[in-house]
Amino acid sequence: MINPISADAAINNKNLLERKTNNLAKNKEINVRGEIKTKENNTSTYEVGKKQSPYKNYALKAKEMKADLEARMLDTLFNTTKDSIQKQTNGARGFIASKMIFNEDGSVEISGEFSFKFSAEEVEQATNDLGEDGYWGVEQTSKRLLDFAKALSHDDPSKGDLLLDAVKRGFEAAKKMFGGELPEISQKTYDRTMELFDEWMNGKPEPPIETKADDAQLVAETEL
Repeated sequence: MINPISADAAINNKNLLERKTNNLAKNKEINVRGEIKTKENNTSTYEVGKKQSPYKNYALKAKEMKADLEARMLDTLFNTTKDSIQKQTNGARGFIASKMIFNEDGSVEISGEFSFKFSAEEVEQATNDLGEDGYWGVEQTSKRLLDFAKALSHDDPSKGDLLLDAVKRGFEAAKKMFGGELPEISQKTYDRTMELFDEWMNGKPEPPIETKADDAQLVAETEL
């Protein structure tokens, strides 16, 4: 004997399913071309059996982030170069730089009269700073710029052209701030910086490491 309650429940479930199916058919009509039409007449087309990979969006985002990081890296190097050249001849260093004469043999002389605008201690410190081994001298300043570029790029010479362009723009910006011409020490720093970048980008070989045989030979020569 069929339970009347179960029969009624089955009929109700069937009617409910039919209503849902009818409502879905009214709201969306899918034709064989793969077009979905809604009540609002909005139409979007898709290819049957194909789904857009979310990894495409991730790859695009990663590419954008990489480009942004690279732009920031170059901007940082540009500003560092410009600021370094400004500081190189700041204050008493600028006064000393204007008195420096670079000889062909690489030696440097300071000529002319000194100004009472700076104390003797300031003049001495500036002279040391701009000297051959000084913090703001040609060699140390140019080497710092290269070291900073290498740090930003994780020592990747393949990025050398981009980094070098940022450095050149930094020097050019400093030149404009000096009225269109760099002080001679800053120009020397520019030339040396270009040399160091060229050596790095073209893989200048490291000096050979001394071996024990070399050390033994040195000792033998010393004892003679």
